[in-house]
Amino acid sequence: REIKLGSDSDYTVKEAERSIKGLEHQLEELQKLERDTFIEFENLGIDFLFVDEAHHFKNIRPITGLGNVAGITNTTSKKNVDMEMKVRQVQAEHGDRNVVFATGTPVSNSISELFTMMNYIQPDVLERYQVSNFDSWVGTFGNIENSMELAPTGDKYQPKKRFKKFVNLPELMRIYKETADIQTSDMLDLPVPEAKIIAVESELTQAQKYYLEELV
Repeated sequence: REIKLGSDSDYTVKEAERSIKGLEHQLEELQKLERDTFIEFENLGIDFLFVDEAHHFKNIRPITGLGNVAGITNTTSKKNVDMEMKVRQVQAEHGDRNVVFATGTPVSNSISELFTMMNYIQPDVLERYQVSNFDSWVGTFGNIENSMELAPTGDKYQPKKRFKKFVNLPELMRIYKETADIQTSDMLDLPVPEAKIIAVESELTQAQKYYLEELV
């Protein structure tokens, strides 16, 4: 709808419609079960979800029209779709509440993981601030840059669109903290072992040199 209102390009609309069909197919595949089910989650009477180690459920590819951008998760796993459906079921019955996610690493590999975590636990808050759509969220809190990066083979540069950094960070954290209770290592004061990191450089072997030349 937003594309049709904001763009005269039929091509863009057709692309969106193709994406919808692809996502519907992906959802069907993700929901296929290889076992019989005799009772559904909705019938179990569960009224609260406490998910420990919640970072295991971050791999959800956001629905976006930004194309292939480095720094945005591009895979979705079955367990994550399953978790999202269970979370939405509990939230629907309890006014977007009664779900707790606990993790020490809400963001580890991709900046878009923060949106995924926020979308799990505070969809109503994102809706209130009109950033429930991933592209709206990125446009408000993210900075995507085009730059030239060294190719994996190391012999040339290639253009790359990358999610570089956050912007409007105080506002983002204010929204996040409406739902999140953040505890830092200083606040917890937990005993941690002392460690010294020693980087050991190693030369390429002859076989690795030959292989690299072959790649180039």
